[in-house]
Amino acid sequence: MAANSGPTRAESRLCCHSVRDISSGGLDLNDRLIFELVLAATILVGRAGDVFSTHFASPAMVLEANALARKVGRPIAIASFLLAVIPFFSVELGVMVAVPSLFAASSNLLEGWVAHALGERQYFELMQHAASKLAPRGLHGTSFVRRLYADLAISELPAVSA
Repeated sequence: MAANSGPTRAESRLCCHSVRDISSGGLDLNDRLIFELVLAATILVGRAGDVFSTHFASPAMVLEANALARKVGRPIAIASFLLAVIPFFSVELGVMVAVPSLFAASSNLLEGWVAHALGERQYFELMQHAASKLAPRGLHGTSFVRRLYADLAISELPAVSA
């Protein structure tokens, strides 16, 4: 078989199924296991990205948004890798863990380089200064529009029923 011969039979069957088909038993056992493994690996990549990008941007956890993670510290971050077992119990919950993990890592890296370059205290003070210059109306307006875009993106996703 050539290296560039296209997807395998199992891969081509998987790509044509929705999460609903997979969670309702619409796939055979091997296909479902492959999907669960891929989703578990995606969660591990997302969690690793989130943990390492958080450490890159905020080694002392000053900029960590999660209050529990900020208080407990690294042990909870390491324990979050256990979330990768979720797809083996519920594919829907696995997707709900994978997507935010990937988004968190992306967001951390998007702004983390500035925090890394300035230092977390200086970056925190810069963000406080910038927020103090913005009228509350502008802050609420940007938050509203951001939420509107997120809601629009979510509403375009196909419904998943159990």
